[in-house]
Amino acid sequence: MTWVLLSVLLFLSACAPTHSISAPSCKQPINQKLNPSTIRVEGNLRNFIVAGCADLLNPKGLPLILAFHGGGQELHNARGTGFIDYTNLASAPAVVIFPEGNPSRNGHSWINAFPWMKSNPFDDFALIEQLLVDIQRRKDIPPINLERIFALGKSDGAGFAMSLACKPLKSYHLAGLALVSGAYFGIGSASSWGASSDKICLPIDPTPILMIHGTADSVMPFNGQHFLNPKALAHSHGYWSQIDPEVQGESSNTYTADIPLYAEAIARDTEGCRDAQVQPIHRASLETTWTGCKAPFRTIWVKGGNHVWEGHRNSGPESGTTPNMDFDATAEILEYFGVYPSNF
Repeated sequence: MTWVLLSVLLFLSACAPTHSISAPSCKQPINQKLNPSTIRVEGNLRNFIVAGCADLLNPKGLPLILAFHGGGQELHNARGTGFIDYTNLASAPAVVIFPEGNPSRNGHSWINAFPWMKSNPFDDFALIEQLLVDIQRRKDIPPINLERIFALGKSDGAGFAMSLACKPLKSYHLAGLALVSGAYFGIGSASSWGASSDKICLPIDPTPILMIHGTADSVMPFNGQHFLNPKALAHSHGYWSQIDPEVQGESSNTYTADIPLYAEAIARDTEGCRDAQVQPIHRASLETTWTGCKAPFRTIWVKGGNHVWEGHRNSGPESGTTPNMDFDATAEILEYFGVYPSNF
């Protein structure tokens, strides 16, 4: 049995591409000191940070990546636990915008993924529209290729990134999405999805999507959950009760998505895929590449993986340990987006 297991592990290692976890050097960093910016949206000041690397600037401009933090996370701090810090996305060969979510009871969050955070949340969709206008006017930002706008996020940031495909931007088209340890909320059950606002959302149009999720995620379980967080339920009045009328004290009708069933629904209902090709990659992960799709769709499930940004310490529970270091999520995402530099 030991030799069989060893043979399997060697096979997985040999058949999988590997990427360096260390960030590349950048000769032309964008906002190297990560100075924050503010923007006024519908009368409210919102915070964001712009970063990236301009080494690979081409005549059409740099790709633009919208990067959404997880619930309660800071964008940047000296401890290395900020979203920018642990992802290394500040070194990506793109203009990367890191908006800050709505002020909420757990720090900052996003409307669609955590609807109970306050009674009158700011409009995060309007924030993104305004940011995309504002960033083109700034003289300190390299030219941007508006045909290559991508969105990514972790946890409820991934849920918000997905919502930009379910409720598309008015003026801009997304060229791709990447979702890590995603939080996808809806009413009714863990497998209740569709276009209506109370369901776990499905993208409106075919969009290239990469989903990454751990099978042992302790925050957003792989097979979904009936959401009964005591702290959240204690503040269920207001905005959340408008979305889920059954919220009262100790109960709700809110669920998080069954991740593999959700992925299959996206593949078949939105992307129009026909078949799935499944193979082991790296040492502890399973990759599904769907074929015959209107847009590329790929998932990576990390066996035993937790609620982390894979390959990066300080990114969640048990980050920095096996199997959460199985591969570099940032490198996988940039490669999927087609903005992968040879040394990243």
